[in-house]
Amino acid sequence: MQHAIGGFIVFNGIEHLVIWPSCHRSLSFFTITFIPKRIIGSVLCAFDMAKTYLIESKHTNEDCLKALDEIVAHNRQLLDKCWMGCSTGNHTGWAAVEAQDESEARNMLPTNLRQNASVTEVSKFTPEQIQSFHGMK
Repeated sequence: MQHAIGGFIVFNGIEHLVIWPSCHRSLSFFTITFIPKRIIGSVLCAFDMAKTYLIESKHTNEDCLKALDEIVAHNRQLLDKCWMGCSTGNHTGWAAVEAQDESEARNMLPTNLRQNASVTEVSKFTPEQIQSFHGMK
């Protein structure tokens, strides 16, 4: 799934929406798309604005194999994103997933694991963002 991030800038006296793939940490003129704000209209709805969620799901030692089997049966791709503590005795699984909202992220789990799972929207910060937070005090 390709995601885009962006914002508005003024370029040649016209306000534009600037969009670049979120996988690029630095900007280059080869990856930036400029769209004049006056023609955006409903186009923004077409952009994938998925968020990242951290899912934490616990189970007991007795239910371990059943929980793992259910994940494979319900959403085999989720297993590739899961980090499990079971082999160390901590029967907890963590997964970072991309979804439109918390409900979509939670529904990636098998039904019986959803209720007790913790689903938290998460993000990363750059050193520049952290520095800017100091000025907000």
